[in-house]
Amino acid sequence: MPYSSQNREWIKAEHRREPNWNMKFRCWETPRSWFDDLVTRFLRKFGKVYVIQAFREQQKCAPACWNATGFDCECSCMGQNHGSGNPAGCWHIVSDTFAIEWSERQYSCRLIESKSGQVAPAETVSP
Repeated sequence: MPYSSQNREWIKAEHRREPNWNMKFRCWETPRSWFDDLVTRFLRKFGKVYVIQAFREQQKCAPACWNATGFDCECSCMGQNHGSGNPAGCWHIVSDTFAIEWSERQYSCRLIESKSGQVAPAETVSP
């Protein structure tokens, strides 16, 4: 996210806790429960967001992924099929995905874009 002196407050929004600044990696750390809310707010503010998260090559893509309503995806599709069970109801586009191994962990990176200016339905946002 582009630098702003207001970033901490924007990330915190209505959450009770403060986000942590990781000096080593120069990034914000937040609880996992904020994930869907943050992705949704990034999409509203910027129209697209790169999501980097754990990747499990052996976790096969299945209906649980296709019918998902949030953004959290750790299966082998790397988010490409996430929430696409009903293409007419799909509210985001995953336009690019790749996996990377860093240390002993694997991560996937995907670019999520709002579909025609739409944002995620309110019920998918975690408080």
